[in-house]
Amino acid sequence: METERPNKEAAPAEQDAAWPAVTTIDTAARPSSGSTLTPDDWVWLSPNDRVRIQRENEAALAGFIDIVAPDASIFWIWLDEGRGRVALHMDDDVGVWLEAEQA
Repeated sequence: METERPNKEAAPAEQDAAWPAVTTIDTAARPSSGSTLTPDDWVWLSPNDRVRIQRENEAALAGFIDIVAPDASIFWIWLDEGRGRVALHMDDDVGVWLEAEQA
């Protein structure tokens, strides 16, 4: 059975229900390696991205992104050297840098 396209004269609500709007992301806006990421930039983080973090007055640590929340307000990172998995929230006092991918 073939899906019928909505009539161009149909009410906007009818069109939206049948054909949802497509959201495009400007991938050129993704921060480059070495960039300091603000919490607004966390939307660009993906599992397996390599990052360096520094919480409050602690030493900087590095690791790989595990999971990013759908709203990018929190993400989990597996720290190098078996230091475990930690969650970082956008309200935390933390610095985050995107590192270059390792070959």
